[in-house]
Amino acid sequence: MDLTGDGLRPQVIFSSLVTEGFFDALGVRPVRGRLFEPTDFRQGAGKVAVVGHGLWRRQFGGDTAIVGRSLLLDGEPHVVVGILPADFDLGLMYSVRERELWVPRLLQGWERGARSSAWWAVVGRLKPGVSLAQAQADMDRVAANLEVEYPATNEGIGITRSAHCLRQRRAPAARTRHRASR
Repeated sequence: MDLTGDGLRPQVIFSSLVTEGFFDALGVRPVRGRLFEPTDFRQGAGKVAVVGHGLWRRQFGGDTAIVGRSLLLDGEPHVVVGILPADFDLGLMYSVRERELWVPRLLQGWERGARSSAWWAVVGRLKPGVSLAQAQADMDRVAANLEVEYPATNEGIGITRSAHCLRQRRAPAARTRHRASR
């Protein structure tokens, strides 16, 4: 996304559009502000953003007043609602840099039933006691069932773990939360 306005040097920020529950699934907590709420994903909701710790330090000098401030992202105002912890890194780089900005992705009606949307990246967390092999077997069963039910769009399409498996790289903020709850 293009970050401009309010005396900022215009720049391209690597960002991710995420759906409801993204941060919840990873057990992440902000260092300041909040993360996305269900209301942020409704049509007509005000545009909001969560900034990464590095962007917050580099671009805004670590000023906590960034929370609540409006930034121009791709020419549209977005209110910063939260700042992620420094150790939040999914290791899912699709480019030379990790993402530094997250905004809600509102699904359009046609997307909910689209059978050719194989470009989505899905992030999740294993249930305690479930191995990666078990999860992959489960995903293989789902893919096989979808191939039978929707041969025109799912033939030969599988569900695979990313090479950047989070097995050892769970979001550190999630690890911290689990330690605290023991």
